[in-house]
Amino acid sequence: MSLALLEALLIRGKGGYSMSDYFEDVPVGQYARESVTCEYVCNLTFSEESFDLVISQDVIEHVSDPDKAFRNIDKILKPNSVHIFTVPHTLSMGKKCDKGNAYSKWH
Repeated sequence: MSLALLEALLIRGKGGYSMSDYFEDVPVGQYARESVTCEYVCNLTFSEESFDLVISQDVIEHVSDPDKAFRNIDKILKPNSVHIFTVPHTLSMGKKCDKGNAYSKWH
């Protein structure tokens, strides 16, 4: 099952669903547009242990401190919950890994 399909099922399913993105011109924690809040993964405004599932698609590779991002996501997850994330896998990123940057920890 693709993450887009899973996301669509969650939106139509029962229970709460929160969607966020980062917008440079919107304060973190504020609505950027209908039903989409502005969040920065290294400074999340959600309450601790408030999510059963977090999905981040092609986000972590844009963050300067992936360790902090993962710690913040872990804080908002309830115990025994799941974070599903994707990162691109390309040859150019592989070359970056060889140079020892942040990708090497998560790639």
